[in-house]
Amino acid sequence: MPDTRTVAYLQIEIKESGALSVAGSIDNEAYAIAALQAAIDAVRSHHSHKQTLIIPGYDTDVNKLRTN
Repeated sequence: MPDTRTVAYLQIEIKESGALSVAGSIDNEAYAIAALQAAIDAVRSHHSHKQTLIIPGYDTDVNKLRTN
């Protein structure tokens, strides 16, 4: 049987101003930090062969991506 039941989640939002918001299953600090570290490792692994480009939030407009 596939593992599809969500037992915890973390939501990270970066606002246009650069402010960071973290929500979700953050009551257990050690678990939340371990989950965030695992996510960091996964992102680094995914991008390990690519060059990095960081674009500040004020230079982005998600609404431009919408096609409706």
